[in-house]
Amino acid sequence: MKLYAVSDSHGSKFSLDAFLLKAKDADAIVHLGDFTGDAQYLAKKTACPVYSVRGNCDFGGQPLEILQNFEKVSVLMTHGHMLSVKYDLSRLRYRGMEARVNLVLYGHTHQPMMEYMDGIFFVNPGSLCRPRGVEQPTYASIMIEGNRMLPSLYNLYQR
Repeated sequence: MKLYAVSDSHGSKFSLDAFLLKAKDADAIVHLGDFTGDAQYLAKKTACPVYSVRGNCDFGGQPLEILQNFEKVSVLMTHGHMLSVKYDLSRLRYRGMEARVNLVLYGHTHQPMMEYMDGIFFVNPGSLCRPRGVEQPTYASIMIEGNRMLPSLYNLYQR
């Protein structure tokens, strides 16, 4: 299965449409907050399930985190602002360990990042419209086969 993750789209329909062109093979999409209305937009434009968590710029409606299994991979999805991810990943790491997940998807920093710690992959897809630390907007894809996964980060406008 192919899981895509985006975050911090902040209402940019242009970026969302560009992302959808890249994610035609998606089996599921995760929107990690900061404009949950954008997740609703994605859900209307694609046939696959769209999961969405609330970010610091969102108000009500969506959960702060979701625990979900994709095949045999357990995933924690969160924006990360409640776990202070702009300062360090220690609270996020402890939350992932507590939830006993294989993969943590988070946003908030607008910086793409992929790291493996304590048996858990931590993936931040960056921002679809306001990147920090990189020149172009970014997103993530995660190939999942059984209990194995291969996360990757991509520039939105690169071929």
